[in-house]
Amino acid sequence: MAAEEKKEREVTEQDVANFLELAKQLGVTIRRVSLYFYEHPLVQDSYKRLWTVLQTLFAERPELTLGYIEGKIIMENVNLTEQGGQALIFLDAPMRHLSLESLRIAKEVTGEELKAFIMLMSDPQKTAKDGGLAKLLEDKNIKNIAVNQSVFVKVKKGDTVITTAIPKDKVKLEEKDKGPKKETAPEPASKPETAAKGPGLGTGLGPGEGPRKGPGLGAGLGPGPGGEIAKFR
Repeated sequence: MAAEEKKEREVTEQDVANFLELAKQLGVTIRRVSLYFYEHPLVQDSYKRLWTVLQTLFAERPELTLGYIEGKIIMENVNLTEQGGQALIFLDAPMRHLSLESLRIAKEVTGEELKAFIMLMSDPQKTAKDGGLAKLLEDKNIKNIAVNQSVFVKVKKGDTVITTAIPKDKVKLEEKDKGPKKETAPEPASKPETAAKGPGLGTGLGPGEGPRKGPGLGAGLGPGPGGEIAKFR
């Protein structure tokens, strides 16, 4: 039911501003953690801004999902990269490095879970080397942040085509309901030319005809397997 309400909710200009602020502060916090220690005042400042915008968005949504599609950060059919530009570079870089297709944050997320997630994102090389973000989130028992569990698809809503997130499990279930694909018989391959059996063409064409015709063309093609002879006119 919540998912249906989310689909019907119209995205306002204030929503877009909040989406951009979320992506910006998430990226800035990740960047600052990579440069300073977590308790640094600059890190704490951006973290507080991030937490505030999360709570604002959670007031109307049970969860938030960001997508990363063809180098663009998407949220609720809004192309944040197009509107945010360079302000989102600090989020774009780790998402690209870790091959993230989607990032889901549930309303129940705790401060400790968010902190652990940011720490993992702040060093994408080490995170990738240690098994990847999804595995490490599971190892740390982080239940309210998940990655790559959704796919973004284009759907038609009235006269408009929108990009929306669908859980991968639902996509697999829909494919299962359709049943296995029917196998079609392959088209028969063209029949290869086969060599004719038996001796070759033997002797030449023999003596010519008539008084002024000379001898024939000489010896034939010799023994051995012949082939289909092209007809020339």
